[in-house]
Amino acid sequence: MPRIDASLTLLYPDRATDDAMRAAAADGFTAYETWWPHPRPDPTDRRLQDFIDHSRRNGLHLVCLTGYSGAADERGLGTSVLPESVIERHFEALAATVTALRSPVVTMLYGNLRHSDRAGRVAAENRFAHLARSGHDPASAVRAAGGRLAHLQIADHPGRHEPGTGALDFGALGLALRATDYRGYIGLEYHPTGLARGPHLPSALTRAWDGARR
Repeated sequence: MPRIDASLTLLYPDRATDDAMRAAAADGFTAYETWWPHPRPDPTDRRLQDFIDHSRRNGLHLVCLTGYSGAADERGLGTSVLPESVIERHFEALAATVTALRSPVVTMLYGNLRHSDRAGRVAAENRFAHLARSGHDPASAVRAAGGRLAHLQIADHPGRHEPGTGALDFGALGLALRATDYRGYIGLEYHPTGLARGPHLPSALTRAWDGARR
């Protein structure tokens, strides 16, 4: 069964980073992902170390870190107006974080394109609800990516809420993941509609995964 991580940014949007980590651990998560957790692309050494210390103190594994995406109208460093020196310091801070916390996946927004770099190679990241919203079949995208799929994030569509609130076929996703022998994490990256949070996958996905193994 695929491993599960919590998106701190979406599951705990009103909490400071350290508080969000504590909440995720209390909800049963052992791993997390997050959008860039600092207000600036080039945080101070103290702020950078505080984030690393928070993660270690809460016993959580960082599996995916998204780099700074620029202002709301930029949505990525590819369209950012930041000075080159700031961008360079950002990548230094990004590298320091993922090295210290041994994060296997880093994602970067370049304009509206999203890439994932894993172990020095370009890999694919499947954002399940985003693909559906843009008219693509997410399960087919998983199969097409095959062994290049480094990370998967799920939410239902429409609405980008938890699975079961929309119309996406999570059973088809489970079959696709099993067929491609997916070994990465599944990130729960949705806006929860209720108070219940925890490391739980959609039952249709787990049934399809278990059934394909027999």
